[in-house]
Amino acid sequence: MLLKTKSNQVVRTILIFLCGMFIAHSNAQAASSFLPEFVQDWCRKGGIDLCAGEPEEETPQEEKKKPRVFTESEQEILTRLLEKEKSLKAREIALNRRELQLKALEEDIQNQIAQLEKLQEEVEKDIERKKIQDREQFEKAVAFYGKMDPAKASESIAQLNTKTAVQILMKLKDKTSAEILANMDGAQSARLIEEIARKK
Repeated sequence: MLLKTKSNQVVRTILIFLCGMFIAHSNAQAASSFLPEFVQDWCRKGGIDLCAGEPEEETPQEEKKKPRVFTESEQEILTRLLEKEKSLKAREIALNRRELQLKALEEDIQNQIAQLEKLQEEVEKDIERKKIQDREQFEKAVAFYGKMDPAKASESIAQLNTKTAVQILMKLKDKTSAEILANMDGAQSARLIEEIARKK
């Protein structure tokens, strides 16, 4: 009985070894298709799985795609597109440069306008100051003529232009103006009286 058991173990060992050799040179699924069930059971107990699939093969790296070869017509189209793109970029650069120039010119014009407005304001202030000065001087002249002797005042006013003489006489009191005119030449006094009448 002991001998029979040892014989069975030897046979099992040999079969397991043979299964392993067969699987090494074939595959587990092929072996499981024709080996008896008890042999397959021994193999499984011996650590050999006949039903296991084949190890998956490593997927090879994807081959690098070859660059596409363009036809002559396609190359012409690409060339025209590149030239068009360059032309558009050059035009864009030119437009941006022109825009900057116009902006600088506009700023320069605005600065000049501001300077002219400032100058005009100063000129207007100068004119107003001159008017004030002239008015003050005229008022002083009228005051001087009002205090002068009528004979001397008439001699001085006779040397002035008609417009200024009329303005002074009209500013003076009527009595003073009449005394000054009375000391003038008849023709001259008549001419001044006529101008005064027109102003009134």
